[in-house]
Amino acid sequence: TGTVTPKEINMASAVNAVTKEYDGNSNYTGAITLKDTQPDDGIISGDSIAFTIVGNGTFKEADGNTTTVHAGGDHAAAKVSYTVQVSGSDASNYKINDTTLADGTQVAGVVSDGTITKKALNVSYDTTKPVLERVYNGVSAVVGGTITEDDVRSRIIATGWVTGDEQTVVNTADYVNSTGTADSHVAVDTNGNVTTKNVRYLLNNLDDYTYSGTGLGTANVSNTEYTTFTAANAGKITQKEVTVNFADISKTYDGTTAWTDANKAYAKAHATIEGVLSGDTVTLDTDNLQGVYKSKNVADYQGTDGTKNAVTYTNVSVVDSTGNHDYIVPTGAMHGNGEVTKRSITADSDDFAIDWDSTAITKTYDGNAKVKGATGYESDVYGTTPVTATNFIDKLYAFGVT
Repeated sequence: TGTVTPKEINMASAVNAVTKEYDGNSNYTGAITLKDTQPDDGIISGDSIAFTIVGNGTFKEADGNTTTVHAGGDHAAAKVSYTVQVSGSDASNYKINDTTLADGTQVAGVVSDGTITKKALNVSYDTTKPVLERVYNGVSAVVGGTITEDDVRSRIIATGWVTGDEQTVVNTADYVNSTGTADSHVAVDTNGNVTTKNVRYLLNNLDDYTYSGTGLGTANVSNTEYTTFTAANAGKITQKEVTVNFADISKTYDGTTAWTDANKAYAKAHATIEGVLSGDTVTLDTDNLQGVYKSKNVADYQGTDGTKNAVTYTNVSVVDSTGNHDYIVPTGAMHGNGEVTKRSITADSDDFAIDWDSTAITKTYDGNAKVKGATGYESDVYGTTPVTATNFIDKLYAFGVT
C-alpha cells in the first residue's frame, strides 16, 4: 500500500510579494497572486488552487510578527500577514502551516513578503519671500547674522503629507557657486557689483517619504546621501565693512599739498585694516589711492590728533589675496595724519636760482638799514655789504632761513 501526504506550501516563495504606497496605516487590502513559475516548495504546475485574502492583511517588520506602518528605517515593512481562503479542486493535496487544505478552507496567520513604498512629496520654493541676505562671515551656511533657521526652513514648501505627518524637510542650507559647490564668498557680476547666489538645501531623509519637483539633486555629506533642492538666485552675501587706519606720513615742503610716491608706498606698507576675519589676508589697494595734505605749509597743524597736518585719502579700497570680493571700506574720504617738514637750502643747492641784473638797489632814506624790494618786503641786510650773488645765501641764513 502507499500513502500520498499533502504538500506543504511555502507561501513566501509561492506567491508574489505585495506592496502599497505609504498611507500611515498597516492595512493591506489588495490581492494575493501565485508566481508564474513555482518553486519546489510551491504549487505543482497545472493544479487547480487559488488564494483569497479574508478581510485585510497586516504589514509586519522583517520578523513577521511586529506590525508596522513604515516604508523605511529600522521599522520598515518586509512581510504581510493575513488570513487566506483556499479554493480549487486540488486544494486537498496541500497544506499551509500544517493545516491540510480543502476547497473553502481558511488559514489564519499566513505570512509572505510585502513592502510599503515611500510616498512622494512635491517640493517647491516660496518665491514671494525676500532674498536670504547676510554679511560675509567666512562660512557657506545660510543661517547666521539676521537669518534664522525658521527663515531658511519656511521657504521650502512640501505638499503631499499624510495627515498628521507634517514636519520640516530642511536639514541645512548653503550658499553655492555656479558649479553647485558650497561657497562662502561674495558673488559679483562682470562690473564688480554684488549679485545673488544660489541656495542649496539638504533635505531630511524621511522613513516614509521621497521627494519630487524641479531643482532636485543628490549630495553625499559625511558619507550620507541626501536629496538636494537648489533655489536659483535665492541668496546674497554682502561685503564685510573694514576700517583702514593710515600711518602718519611726512614730506619735505615742496609748495604743494600733493603727497609723494614715497608717501603712497609707505601708506600701503604700514596701513592697518580692522575687521578682517581670521585666516583672510587683505591689503590696501593703492592702484587708485590718492592722498592730499590739507595745507602745503610747515606751520599749519590741522591734523586729526591736533598736532599733525591732516591728510585726506580718496579712492580707498582693499584687495583680498585670494582674489575674492568679501570686504569693503566705508564710502567717502578717509583721513590720517601727515607732516610737512622744512626744506633745507644751501649755497650750492639746485632749489633756486638768482637772476641778477646790473641795476643797483636804491631806496629813499627812511632811517633804517633794511632792504625794501618791489613787493614792499623788507629784510635786514648782513652788515653794510651790498647784496651780491656770493653773499645772498649768507644774508638768508642771517634772517633765519635754513
